[in-house]
Amino acid sequence: YLEEKCRFLSNFSRQTFDSIALPGEFISKMTNGSNVYIAKFMPRVEVVFKDNTIARRIFIRGHNGRIYPYLIFNDVSPIEARHEERFLQFQRLTNMYFCKNKETARRLLNFTIPKVVAYGPANRLVEDNVSSISLLEIQKQYLASKSLSPDICLSKYFERLSAVQSKNGQVTQQVLRDIVAEMQDTVAPPTLIREWAFQTYNNATEFWHFRKLFTQQLSLSNLCEYAFFLNPLNPEMLNFHRDSGLVSISYFRFDIHDESGEIINPNSFAHQVPFRLTHSIQNFITKCGL
Repeated sequence: YLEEKCRFLSNFSRQTFDSIALPGEFISKMTNGSNVYIAKFMPRVEVVFKDNTIARRIFIRGHNGRIYPYLIFNDVSPIEARHEERFLQFQRLTNMYFCKNKETARRLLNFTIPKVVAYGPANRLVEDNVSSISLLEIQKQYLASKSLSPDICLSKYFERLSAVQSKNGQVTQQVLRDIVAEMQDTVAPPTLIREWAFQTYNNATEFWHFRKLFTQQLSLSNLCEYAFFLNPLNPEMLNFHRDSGLVSISYFRFDIHDESGEIINPNSFAHQVPFRLTHSIQNFITKCGL
């Protein structure tokens, strides 16, 4: 309960503190009179596993009656957090050009950018969507339905590698392709995302709308990752909003070399693939989406 941890926030009301906007409300471009102000903080705080770490989720009721969830992160690296926030600023500037361009505006192409507010060297508030789910969580749900361990992919991978090396064999590209093919036949089938979408969306209209928005958002992130030399997009970084079909990405930033401070070229050894497009994603978005 919030009153056990912070009595000041539990006693907060708009009658006492007037016109305090939601965290990050003034980051995005808003017109006068459309900003949302804090009415009160909801009494319960949830401890959740989100973005590959443990975070606390608080709920803030706005003066318009809606409830806005936020995640509290307390163990963020200051340097990496600043890199990510600068990249989010770059995406907001890009969205302004997307809105002004006729072809991108009529297709509603823009980045889904959460509001991020730092209130300390290693502390920050991040706008959350309770219905969001990552690629990694979809994989874990599938393995749980098959009564398999969430770490079975890692264990199988290293078992195959150790079996090859114990026979004094060379770990070639063909061996790695055989391991991936075996994974797809047993624990990560190419139809994984499509089957999850079939179970999540009951009718064809919702399924088609989600697939269309997912394809558009993924194309933007792939183009951005390739053109601006960003860090690789991992499964836990890609979050689907089940209520809207939008896709938000966590920890997306420029991939900078630690010693030289220069942006790493994805054509080097650090990036084997310039953007994320797995067999499961290809099967879901179909050839038309590709």
